[in-house]
Amino acid sequence: MRRKFLPVFIWSSLTILCLSPCSSLDAQGVYSENFNEMLPTVVLEGWERYDEPLAEGSPSLWVYKRFLDRVAIAQISNIYGPGVHHRGTWITRKDEVWRDGSIRVLMTCTDNDVVGLLFRYVDPQNFYVFDMTEQKRRPWDGMQDSRWARVQKCRNGEYTLLTLDESRTYHNNDGIWHEMRVDMQGDHFQFFFDGTQIFDVVDPSQPIMEGSIGLASWAQSSVLFDDLRVDGILIDDFNRDVKSTTPPGWTAYEEPGLREGPAHWQVGKIGDEQALVQYANAHKPNDDRRGTWIVLDDRSWRRMTLDWDMYNTDDDVAGVLFHYQDAENFYIMEMTLQPRAPDRNLEKTPWARLRKCVSGEYRVIAWVGEAVYQKNRWHHGRITVDGLQIRVWMDDNLVLEVIDEMPAPQEGSIGFSSYAQQVVAFDDVRVIGPLPVPVYESSPAIWGDVKRRVQNSP
Repeated sequence: MRRKFLPVFIWSSLTILCLSPCSSLDAQGVYSENFNEMLPTVVLEGWERYDEPLAEGSPSLWVYKRFLDRVAIAQISNIYGPGVHHRGTWITRKDEVWRDGSIRVLMTCTDNDVVGLLFRYVDPQNFYVFDMTEQKRRPWDGMQDSRWARVQKCRNGEYTLLTLDESRTYHNNDGIWHEMRVDMQGDHFQFFFDGTQIFDVVDPSQPIMEGSIGLASWAQSSVLFDDLRVDGILIDDFNRDVKSTTPPGWTAYEEPGLREGPAHWQVGKIGDEQALVQYANAHKPNDDRRGTWIVLDDRSWRRMTLDWDMYNTDDDVAGVLFHYQDAENFYIMEMTLQPRAPDRNLEKTPWARLRKCVSGEYRVIAWVGEAVYQKNRWHHGRITVDGLQIRVWMDDNLVLEVIDEMPAPQEGSIGFSSYAQQVVAFDDVRVIGPLPVPVYESSPAIWGDVKRRVQNSP
């Protein structure tokens, strides 16, 4: 789809970011890697290689290789270290950090030893690993040799076995592509193989809360990885039976003195889709357009990608909140089809605008004088908050791109808003957070802080 770039109006204290994109992020801020370069090298740009000291078969050999219908990254040295934790070799993304998200990678191998997916990786002594083998190996001290899949945590060099499955084989040596996937949300992890969930784990003791991602091999003479990706974790798809009240896990707010109130948020149907719907035409005539909104409880993100779907039957103002702390402190991206003034003393026009509310005072920081949605159809929206940079898309079209040099509030929850919308619906809410470390100079690097937090904790 051809991207449509709209004219954007930025207030004078803000600057437009114009940079070459980071090679690991797509145009909308999602990490993906398909390893299609076919470069004759073992030096991978943006990756860091680790080989276990004194491992047999050293050094590792990571190369680009064609297999079946794909070009992939392959590890073709039979490197392996001693012990039941199966530390051989791995590669990890340099200086990139995620907390919540869904990591997935395609994997195939012609050997039958251990292959793994690393996540929340900080350094060789602090990470999680989801690994499996078709060769009978001892999964833990005191256990018998078996085929297995498992999840381990390594914290300050000490390993904890979080879960283990010895009940079936995973066919990771059959020469066809398989998908490994990890969904991360705080201390809760879900693990999938070829789309089937095999583990559901909560780390009960001092979980590692953020880190990078990586690919691991132990005694594998040929293992390949392709289509590595980090997507948003599903926050809510509103597929629940409660349809008469505000859905559990969300809190609704309405501005005092609303006309045509009260607000009415509930789970309802839009055609065949079940979604979060606001049915009241609630509004209060004022420049701030404060009507009603609903916010996710007890969650907070700082750097993030937020995805959602939206459906409107009216032409008034619908919005998405982020970094929400309370009713007086938040950011909000709003849009309308009605000719309204996006700020005082401006001409009336359909618009999308980005505002922030700090201590109850609103400020428009960017707006575009054009309609960005249509009535009576579903649209997909995305907001990325990456350090000082905020970007907004609707249906793959970049709508707003701005650097807020005085960001406030700097973290908070997410939500949705309605002003004079007779029916507006939201669905399939997903979040990735935090994003990888930004590449522009004005944003603080956080990788060193992550390492210090993990290493200095008990």
